[in-house]
Amino acid sequence: MTYRLADSQLRNELAGLIHNFQEMSKDELTCLIECEDATLDRQFIDGPAARAMERSRNQLIEENRRIARENVEKETRFFELRNQLLQMYHEGKQLKLNVEKLQEDAPQASTAPPSLDTIQALLEAAARETEDVSESIANDFLSSTISAEEFLAKFIDSRKDSHLRRVRAEKAAELLREQNRVPTAVPSFPRYVPPSGEYQPPSLPTVGPQYGPPQQALPYLPYPTAYPPGGPMSMPTPGS
Repeated sequence: MTYRLADSQLRNELAGLIHNFQEMSKDELTCLIECEDATLDRQFIDGPAARAMERSRNQLIEENRRIARENVEKETRFFELRNQLLQMYHEGKQLKLNVEKLQEDAPQASTAPPSLDTIQALLEAAARETEDVSESIANDFLSSTISAEEFLAKFIDSRKDSHLRRVRAEKAAELLREQNRVPTAVPSFPRYVPPSGEYQPPSLPTVGPQYGPPQQALPYLPYPTAYPPGGPMSMPTPGS
C-alpha cells in the first residue's frame, strides 16, 4: 500500500515537472541542461513523492530489522524443537522396525484371540511393571531428584494404572477359575420297566469284597397285575 501510494505520488510529481519544463523558455532549458547534474537531480529529490518513497523505504528497513531480531531470539527454541522432532522421528522409526520384526516372528496362522491364561499373564506382568515404576518414582523423590509436585503427579498416575491392571488381572483369574471348574454331575439311573408278571427290584451294586457264602436276595411279594374278583376295592372315606 505504501509503494502504490508513493508510485502514484511520483507519477504526479513527474507530471508536474514535465509541465514546468514545458512552460520554461529556451534559455532556461539551456541553462538547466548545461548546469551540473546535482541541480537537475535536486528537481526530483526535493519533490514530495520522492520524500514519501524515502520514508517508506526507511520504514521497511526498520521492519526487516525487527523481524530479524525476533528470528534470532527464536532461534534457540527452534533448534530445541527441531532436536525433539528428530528424536521422536528416530523413536517412531525404531518402534516401526520392532513391530515389523514381531510380525515376522509371529506365526502367520495365529489369528485366534488370546486365551484367558495369556491375558492374565500379560495383565500381571503389566501390574508388576507399573509397581516397579511407582517404586522408582518414590526413590527419586526420596533422593531429591524430582520435586514434590512432579512426584505427586507421576506417582498418583502410576499407582492408578497399577491398581487398574491388578483388578483386571484378578478378574481374569476369576474367569479362568470358573472356566476350569468341573461341574458336579448328577448320576442318572436307568429307568426300570417292570416285566409282565412278578415284580423284581433293580439289583444294587456290590460294594467292597464279599466274605463267606453268597447270600440270596429276600423274596418280594408279587406285584398285582389284575383286579380281584368283583372289581376294584373301594376305600372308605371320612364321613362315609
